[in-house]
Amino acid sequence: MISKLCYNLFIIFIWISGLFCISYAQAQIVIAPISNDVEITLDSTGNKVLAIGDLAHISGISGSATITMTPSSVSCAQIGLQQIDIRVQDGVNSAETSIMVKVKEQLKILYPVGLLKIPTYGNCVGLLPDFSRFAKVNTSCGDQVTVTQSLPPGTEVTLYLNDTIFVMLRAQDQHGNQDSVLVKALGDKTVPLPIISVSSTDTAICSGNTATFTKTITGLDYAYGNWQLNGNDIKNAYQQNITLSDLKDGDKISYIIPTSCSGNVSSNIINIKVYPDKIPDVKILSIDTVSCPGILLRYKPVLSVNIQGVTYKWILNGKITTITDSVFQSASLKNGDILTCKIFGSSPCLGPFAYDSNNYIVKINSVISPSIVISSVNSQVCTGSPISFDAVLNNALKPTLTWRINGSETGNHGKTFSAILKNGDKVDCILDSPQSCSPAVLSNQITATVAELPIISLPNSFSIAAGKNVIISPVITGNVSTYQWSPNSGLDNAYVKAPLASPDKTTVYTLTVVSLDGCAAVASVTVNVTSPLLVIPNTFTPNSDGVNDTWHIPGILFYPNCRITIYNRYGQSVFFSTGYYSDWNGTCKGSLLPVGTYYYVIELNPSDQSTTLTGSVTIIR
Repeated sequence: MISKLCYNLFIIFIWISGLFCISYAQAQIVIAPISNDVEITLDSTGNKVLAIGDLAHISGISGSATITMTPSSVSCAQIGLQQIDIRVQDGVNSAETSIMVKVKEQLKILYPVGLLKIPTYGNCVGLLPDFSRFAKVNTSCGDQVTVTQSLPPGTEVTLYLNDTIFVMLRAQDQHGNQDSVLVKALGDKTVPLPIISVSSTDTAICSGNTATFTKTITGLDYAYGNWQLNGNDIKNAYQQNITLSDLKDGDKISYIIPTSCSGNVSSNIINIKVYPDKIPDVKILSIDTVSCPGILLRYKPVLSVNIQGVTYKWILNGKITTITDSVFQSASLKNGDILTCKIFGSSPCLGPFAYDSNNYIVKINSVISPSIVISSVNSQVCTGSPISFDAVLNNALKPTLTWRINGSETGNHGKTFSAILKNGDKVDCILDSPQSCSPAVLSNQITATVAELPIISLPNSFSIAAGKNVIISPVITGNVSTYQWSPNSGLDNAYVKAPLASPDKTTVYTLTVVSLDGCAAVASVTVNVTSPLLVIPNTFTPNSDGVNDTWHIPGILFYPNCRITIYNRYGQSVFFSTGYYSDWNGTCKGSLLPVGTYYYVIELNPSDQSTTLTGSVTIIR
């Protein structure tokens, strides 16, 4: 019994031991990246031998193990994302995986670092230097690097003595690798301004070639500046050397460092000489605007490009002349003559050359006789009215007209002319037509006939009482044909010199007189009509005896817009009228009013309360 039990226990032990042995044999090797983003930085030579510790953590190794990485090293050729295959093999198990690694080059800003000084001259505004232009950056692979600074170059800053400003410089290559450094700039009045010198071996070039220029700055080589062409900044041009194309003869190259503290610091100026690279075109042009027989005519050759030191040989009708000047001149040329100029010269870019101009055909104008006739449709006018003139030309080539009054030029040069003249003024016109090859021609002369206006003298005004009259007697100088007054209301005759005026209200009369020459003059006079003094009765007797039966107010008719209201002693209105054309007879709505005192309000001008009259009137029977 005991032996059987021991046997069973032994079997169970063997079974459990087998389980443990199986578990131990199935243990695994684990390869895990050291981080989510694994980065490898190349050394200063642009290479890196990979170590497993730079890439991954390994667990589950039994005893010694062999680790292989493919590739085993990286260089500048692998910059960017690179796959690294890792295999681990121990005596029992093996594992392998791939890890994506970002390979970076070594990037380091070497200059500027530390403390830099900026000239300070008090509290004036200066321009922040462009430190990024002159930054020196070390890269292990020589990739293109862009350097920027936190405050833009040229930012206006005010630095007192020992004031500081901090600028962050950041360098970044084309793969996104970065380095940064903090630059401290100190205001220092002892710092001298920079001295700039520019130079070039290409100050004389052939057309179409490039030229390279170099700047040298002594002191403050990080100062904010710019290359200039003919005094204007070249965009984004600040580098040590600059190569320019499309330069023109006479262009000026310089470098400038602007500073509002002490003015701009400028370099010397390089003047560029550009020689033509092809034979120029030559065209003969006439110097004179008029070509007439027998006068001295001049011609010159014009080159399409500027070449110094050329010589000339002039050829007329196929025969070489003795003229070797740059201008050909002669007074014996004929119409149709053919003129040619041969140009001789030498250029560094062309060597010796000879070139013929175009054939210039001389054109001599024929002599013609221009003429001019002036006329006027209204040469007889009244004083103050303009007279208009027209010019008719014949045989006039490119004419110029000059109008005159009594021999003096008016400054008018058109074919029409208008002016206000005096009687007897003389008008003529000079025709100048050089292309006609004739002297200036004078037109006929027109004498202006200007009739005088009648002169009317009138007083400014007359004053009469209502119902009265006055004779308006103007004093008139001149021969008058007709008279006309307007308006004609209140006048006994509107067509005589001195009418009798009896207006019923103030009136402005205008007199128009016309002279025997048909010239009209106008003058005005005001006749003021004064209103009579109102006498308002205080009693009347409406008893039908024919005497004082109504309340009659003399002169009230001169106030046609007046308003009259009468009240009884209780304040009740018993009579109202606008305009007083019918006298009040002491009734109210057709019924006789009782004897007593009544009260009136007379508004002579309802819009003006100052003209209102009040009082009482008594009815007596």
